[in-house]
Amino acid sequence: MKQEHEEGLQQQLERFAGITRGGWKVGLTSGGSRDGMGVGFRPFGHIAKDQIFESGVTIEVSQVGDIGVENELCFLFGETVPTNADRTRLMHCIEALRPGFELNERRLSNDASTQDRLADNLSQYGIVVGSPLTDFRNLELEELAVTLRCDETAVATVHSRGHIDDHYDSLLALVQVLAQFDRRIEAGDHVITGAFARERVLSPSVWRGDFSLGIGSVEVEFK
Repeated sequence: MKQEHEEGLQQQLERFAGITRGGWKVGLTSGGSRDGMGVGFRPFGHIAKDQIFESGVTIEVSQVGDIGVENELCFLFGETVPTNADRTRLMHCIEALRPGFELNERRLSNDASTQDRLADNLSQYGIVVGSPLTDFRNLELEELAVTLRCDETAVATVHSRGHIDDHYDSLLALVQVLAQFDRRIEAGDHVITGAFARERVLSPSVWRGDFSLGIGSVEVEFK
């Protein structure tokens, strides 16, 4: 791991040491941001427990900064993942899949350094999650398609294939990088694995993500 990566992630850990953590994000796994800090580097970000919202939540625009929405798959873990877990063991630890939004808040300038972006928690603000799906292990997630809607108008439909890393590979990458900092995915954690569509929230609006394969939908209102 590059020194700037290690120092940025260590600063993030120190900055968020006082929060009650509810999970993690895996960064730089999809679209144009993939490998954005180096080939194969998949950094983590903290998700605060009190910033995990249920689908249908209303958020006051005046209470957030420059906020954006990204549809993401969210994995709910029922067991702590061993640091030497393989794919089979990892999947055994997952309790459910949830359709989700990541809410990202731009807090840094466009010329911020890689180290500053890591320390800033990769712009993470919170997540919104839909109903859990426990019967998911036979789903071909590479076939997943996600449609993002704003005020009932379809903004984008994005397919997994060719756009985003294999979700279980992303989770294993997270396990490995967390282990370097003596951290683990723990029972009860929510983990998001990368963006499908992403849009800025420019005005009061209702956003919904519709996930194929029977995964379901998730919704957030900004007013």
